[in-house]
Amino acid sequence: MGRIRPLLPPAPRTVLDLGEGSGSNRDHFCNEGDEYVILEVDPDVRFVRENLEKHSYVIGDAHSPVFAPSQFDLILMIEVLEHMRDPFKIFEHCSRWLKPEGKLFIKVPQYWHIHGWPSDYFRYTVYGLRELSRRARLEAVDSWPLGGPCVLMHAMFMINFGRLLELPVLSQLISNPMLLLAKTCDWLFFRDYTRLKNPDTRGWI
Repeated sequence: MGRIRPLLPPAPRTVLDLGEGSGSNRDHFCNEGDEYVILEVDPDVRFVRENLEKHSYVIGDAHSPVFAPSQFDLILMIEVLEHMRDPFKIFEHCSRWLKPEGKLFIKVPQYWHIHGWPSDYFRYTVYGLRELSRRARLEAVDSWPLGGPCVLMHAMFMINFGRLLELPVLSQLISNPMLLLAKTCDWLFFRDYTRLKNPDTRGWI
């Protein structure tokens, strides 16, 4: 969060979280006094029913003009854009819903397995995100990759062989040290990969 916090709009702020029904992003992006709203397409999802007393929910589809213009200081799309069937429409709506100095925070995979079937449509490069922003008349303020080639290989291992490490003890003994080793190797051998035109990464912020 160290790189993110200076980019966030000043508090108090009105925050819209697209598709994160459990509200797990609230503690990371909200301060006391911020208004936090979750847009969730399915009112019957278990984590919505379990968190109705904690968070404010609007049930609707972000592909539709659910909110009035200039309503939010910050919109979050954290690992949800790949599940949107029309990302151009989503960006258009986010651009309209944001206040003039508002910010859109996005986290997406460049590599990941098919998940949330059947609503898993796209994978994104940083160039794709910038094009989506440009068409929605949004300025790309900053972007960075989620690890280099070694972190990507760790993610591929965990996706395909993670069931072997389902026991918490094995996860602590194997997976966590592997991730630390991958990050160290990226730092040692691929420190300048973010400057490449074709960086190999797990995803983008």
